[in-house]
Formats: sequence, structure tokens, C-alpha cells
Amino acid sequence: MRNLKRILSVMLAILLVCGIMPQTAFAEDAAYDLWIEGSRVTSETCADIPVSSGKASFDPRTNTLTLDGATLSTGSAEPLIRAEGIDLTINPIGTSNLVYDSAYGIAVKVTNGSLAIDGSGEICADLRGYRTFVDVAGTFTMTDGALRFGGILDVEGEHYALHASVCRFTGGIVSADVGYPDKFMDYLTFSAAIGAEEMVVCDGAAVDIRMSGDLKKGSDNMRQFSLIRCDSLTVTGGTLRAVEELDALKEDGTLVQGCHYA
Repeated sequence: MRNLKRILSVMLAILLVCGIMPQTAFAEDAAYDLWIEGSRVTSETCADIPVSSGKASFDPRTNTLTLDGATLSTGSAEPLIRAEGIDLTINPIGTSNLVYDSAYGIAVKVTNGSLAIDGSGEICADLRGYRTFVDVAGTFTMTDGALRFGGILDVEGEHYALHASVCRFTGGIVSADVGYPDKFMDYLTFSAAIGAEEMVVCDGAAVDIRMSGDLKKGSDNMRQFSLIRCDSLTVTGGTLRAVEELDALKEDGTLVQGCHYA
């Protein structure tokens, strides 16, 4: 009788183990609403995300993407960083580079969410004369670290180095040293370094924008071009400097359209 009970106990234990294993050992990896260089981040890859060089990792508990001396690049129209429905924070360590070669896409795109940069390092964005580089559906917040734009910004249509519903700079450095293609332009252009409905610079943040290029080949309808394009601008405690070196703008001296600041 005792032996029978032991056999039944062993069989019951085996059945329990077999019933549990498909849910644990054979469970699929969790997929997160974040794509890096076109590949979706999963629970298997989040600790060491494959990137062109350097290191990248993602903490799903805080939705924090850490770039540690990383270089992100792609030749396709897929964004280098794409997030959907989450409030993403990027933590830069050291110097990380974003190099985007697509003529039709957006390098960093956040839909139905916000984007914050908070870290000790810097992110260098290399514009190649194409479309908007960073596009955030919600609020963009710069808390610490540095975000630097350089290269060529497209002037055909409405494009920005940085675009969000709200741009809030509470710390760190944002700089844009952006030029324009040397080509004939006889159309309206709505491009700007930063575009937002509301822009706030405060608490020691530094926003430094410099535009250069020769737009004399264009006609007088180039007036829609701006360094900053927003409906509301507040500067309290931080610094905002906008320097234009565009011949087509020197007649009226307008640096910011739709805003007034001292």
C-alpha cells in the first residue's frame, strides 16, 4: 500500500511538472513597443540590444533606453529608434551617434508617447539633408546631458531637427549647427531647427541654434523659414541663443516667427 502511494505521488509530481513546463521553459519572449535599427526589442535582447557599434540596453520597468557609446545607423526607411505608446527615456553614457541615411523616414519617432533625455553623456545626430530627425507626438523633455544636431537639414516642405507638441528644456544642452543644401529654391519652405506648439527653456538649460547656408538663390517667398517655429515660447532661468547666417533672412532679421523673446 505504501509503495502504491509513493508511485502515485511520483506520477502526480511528473504530471504537474509537465503541465507547468510549456508555460515557463517554452514561453515566448516578451516583445516591447520599442524598435532599434528596425528590430523589435524583446526580453531576450533588451539587456544587450544589437546595434552598429557600442552598447545599448532597455529597461522595460522604467522604459529607459541606455546608449553607452553606441552608434545607430541604417540605410532603410526604418527609424533608428521607434517607440509606440510608451513614455521613453534615453540615458546617454559617453558619446553616442545617430547616423540616418534614409531620404524618406524619421530617425527617432515616438507615437502616442513622450521622449525624455536624461543622462551624463551626449547624443550626436548627423543630419543628411533629409526629413525631420526627431519627431515626438507628445512632450520632449531635456533634463541632463547633451543633444547635438549637425549636418544638412532638408528645406523642401516642413521638416525639423527636433519636433514635438511640447519641447521642455529643464537642463542639459541642446545645440543645432545646421546648414542647408546649396541648390536653387523658389518655393516656400517651412523648415526650422526646432518646431513645437509650446517651448519652455528653464532651470539652467542651454539651447544654442546656429543656421548657416546661402539661400540667395531663392526668391522672396523664403520668408516662411525659421530657426524656431512655435506658438508659445517661455525662457525662465535658462539660455536660448539663435544665430542666423542665412542671407535670405538678413533683410528682416526675423529669427523666430510666431514668438517674441528678449
